[in-house]
Amino acid sequence: MNHVGKNVKLGDNVRMWHFTYIGDGAEIGDNTKIGSLVHIDYGVRIGRDCKIEGSAYLPPLTVIGDGVFVGPGAIFTNDPFPMSPKMVGVTVEDGAVICAGAVLKAGIRVGARSLVGWALWSRGMFRRMWRSTVIPLGLDTL
Repeated sequence: MNHVGKNVKLGDNVRMWHFTYIGDGAEIGDNTKIGSLVHIDYGVRIGRDCKIEGSAYLPPLTVIGDGVFVGPGAIFTNDPFPMSPKMVGVTVEDGAVICAGAVLKAGIRVGARSLVGWALWSRGMFRRMWRSTVIPLGLDTL
């Protein structure tokens, strides 16, 4: 059982697993996969070829580019100082990876091909995905 609100724009080949909530006016691009128990609130925009893993929360004003991976249980926020009278969304640019359990503060912008959170990657995969980006996390020592 999924809930898809009014005026939602779903691209071609969008796949949703069980108990997904998509709020009114959300836009989801072609070939995007949405896991179980994901909450995509009203007005959220998600690009094409994304993967949103289970139990992620995307509040209003969230914008996600193309080819973005959002790990399980990632939480985006939109209230900079609760209870703020003005919400501010999170923007994630193309090709970024948001790791499992990451919490993104209201108003931040995640740059293209960035890695947010902590991840174990094989050395070869890391080099292929982030060839032009230096991320000094000491991944070789994990």
